[in-house]
Amino acid sequence: MRLSLVPAHQKGNAEVHAANAFRWSCWSHGRIRCGRGQCGTDRTGSRYRQQVTIPDVFPDGLYVLGYSWYGGHFEQGDYWSCAEVVINGGKPLAQSYQPVFVNSHNGRCDSTANESGVCRREPCRKRRLRRMQPKAFDGGPPDRIYSSKIQARGENKWQGNKNNNNKGKNNNNGNKWKNNNNNNKWKNNNNNKWKNNNNNNKWKNNNNNNKWKNNNNRNKWQKNNNNRNKWQKNNNNRNKWQKNNNNRNKWSKNNNQSKWQRRQGNRQ
Repeated sequence: MRLSLVPAHQKGNAEVHAANAFRWSCWSHGRIRCGRGQCGTDRTGSRYRQQVTIPDVFPDGLYVLGYSWYGGHFEQGDYWSCAEVVINGGKPLAQSYQPVFVNSHNGRCDSTANESGVCRREPCRKRRLRRMQPKAFDGGPPDRIYSSKIQARGENKWQGNKNNNNKGKNNNNGNKWKNNNNNNKWKNNNNNKWKNNNNNNKWKNNNNNNKWKNNNNRNKWQKNNNNRNKWQKNNNNRNKWQKNNNNRNKWSKNNNQSKWQRRQGNRQ
């Protein structure tokens, strides 16, 4: 197995992965028993675990950790994987680092290949399993890794991106808060409109009630006026009738007096 660390912007460059490979080991080292549910369908009930220390030669920044497994049993081909990692802090930056080959069986591994790319397809046939060392260590250890040659993006830049992401999140939260406020304002406006409409309706109803009452009062007043006018007419008619009666009585008296005078004249 081979591990490499490359700056994130160079993650697709195979030459940089080869130059920054810092650790080789045997896949069969570090066998432990599986806990319940840790090994899935594995019949042996065991798994492999290794601890890795990142060398101090890599400056702070954002990297991609490359994992390569080649030369496995059962005619297996090459397997690759990667993960983004952040290097920050730790010991002072070292100028160089010597790659290592660890967790081996006397400097050898049980494998069908000593480098990646030998078995690009499965099944990898006509490859005999035997003990061998990585090709990078043939004739001695590989070249050292120098910090000055690592084109890492500054950790401050990564933090800036992180801060920008946080700003974006904060802006999103701010927008959510604004949207909530707008929704609340909209609800309040709707409630106020509804209340205003209710108040308007009440006011209109009150006005209508007042108009109805005024109309009723006006009608009553008109009826009263009509009744009063009728009463006045009746009184006037009654007064006229009484005057007429009085006149008639006077006339009858006058007639009676005239008749009496005539009688007196005749009597004389």
